[in-house]
Amino acid sequence: MTIFMHYDGIEGEHSLNGEAGYIKLESLGWGMSRASGAVRAGLRARTEPAVTEVTCTKVSDTSTIGLLTEGFTGKFDRMVTISFVRQGTGMLLPYLVYTLGEAGIASFQHSSAGDGVPMESFAINFTTIDIKYTAYGDDLTGVSANILYNVATGD
Repeated sequence: MTIFMHYDGIEGEHSLNGEAGYIKLESLGWGMSRASGAVRAGLRARTEPAVTEVTCTKVSDTSTIGLLTEGFTGKFDRMVTISFVRQGTGMLLPYLVYTLGEAGIASFQHSSAGDGVPMESFAINFTTIDIKYTAYGDDLTGVSANILYNVATGD
């Protein structure tokens, strides 16, 4: 599995199926939670979820300065697409895709250990998230499902 990110306005070093400008990620994490107290069945009220920022790690590369610039001076107005891909026949198949709207860099950390490769960890804040999952069969055709959520409106 490989993770590629396309961040509007920042040029990455990698290509995804012939399209240049992608940033390769080493890891990604995010989450959501909803408070749910212990009450009798049927009395539990719906609460809005708390949605975390998307935290990514990557090796330092030519996109580093662009990401730092976004962190220091950027507005939260970017579109970010993150694709988890698997190998298909002669191409990579995105099977899980996050599309983040009104996104921006909320935090950035840089680290290195002696002779190790410099690494970066950064968090992306966003207003909307569209998650699409495609289940591919042996014939590499897929069936997709998605969910779109707006953090600001709760819809």
